[in-house]
Amino acid sequence: MDFMNELLPDAEELFDYIFINHLVFDDRGTISGVTATPYDFEGKAVALQQIAQEHGLDLSQVAFIGEGFNDGPVAAVGMKAAANIEIPEDDLTSILPHVM
Repeated sequence: MDFMNELLPDAEELFDYIFINHLVFDDRGTISGVTATPYDFEGKAVALQQIAQEHGLDLSQVAFIGEGFNDGPVAAVGMKAAANIEIPEDDLTSILPHVM
């Protein structure tokens, strides 16, 4: 079971794109590995650029939400420079006033 499915069972109905790694469990239910998507680390920036291009958008017109060390490559392609807002809190609900 993935955390995404547990926390947001209707995620695929809510979001157009979901790029998430999948946990691998052994027979005892213990995490035994991770099946990474091509969109982790440097791949996040690639995915963001592809989605923006698909919709005819410049990166300054898109939103990216990240909370981990593997989000650095996205910042490297200029997201921080193009961002209008930075939410430093460790609370994802802090973005709501900016996207609603």
